[in-house]
Amino acid sequence: MPGITHIEGYRPGERDVTCLIKTTSFHAGQGNKKSDTEERLTLVKMRITPRDLYCIILCIFIPAICQANEKRIIGWVENVKVMSADIEFSAKLDTGALTSSINAMDIEEFEKEDETWVRFKIVNNDNESKIVELPQERIVKIKRHVGKSQKRHVVKMGLCLGNVFKETQVSLGNRERFVYKLLIGRRFLKDNFVIDPSQHHITTPDCEKEESDQ
Repeated sequence: MPGITHIEGYRPGERDVTCLIKTTSFHAGQGNKKSDTEERLTLVKMRITPRDLYCIILCIFIPAICQANEKRIIGWVENVKVMSADIEFSAKLDTGALTSSINAMDIEEFEKEDETWVRFKIVNNDNESKIVELPQERIVKIKRHVGKSQKRHVVKMGLCLGNVFKETQVSLGNRERFVYKLLIGRRFLKDNFVIDPSQHHITTPDCEKEESDQ
């Protein structure tokens, strides 16, 4: 990850400074090759405002401030864990879809505490299945290229990708004919991830913190 490690040549009132910038690159291993990191140091002369200088100094002495908003690079397919059901899916990450979608069967509505709930079975690529009961968030109409539109239940599920946990909206549908039984959309991916289409399965679900999206 990039970071400014040293500043030299600055005097109060001047706007030109020379910064030593350290960039760390992560290279995922392929086949028998191990993953490794590469660090580069570059001297850069830049013109900054006093406010910029203040931020740079904070980054040097408190790196977590600058790293908090950095996005993690992930592959186009990753293992994602449905936390409440304790089951993992090999999921396709799709920035073209807003809402995530999961392979769900035997869907039925029922009333609980004056709310509409949904009971359903989720099935992954290994044919592992779990029964899940969740409150219904809404119903969406899915337009199809051929045939009539479909109505799908939407629930909020807790998903873990890498070390990021989010409760996100997921539509329930039969994805048996699709290679990937879980599709992750932009609602979940925003603010935390950048997809590298040349990579896949470079993360492992490992979540401790909880976060909720829209």
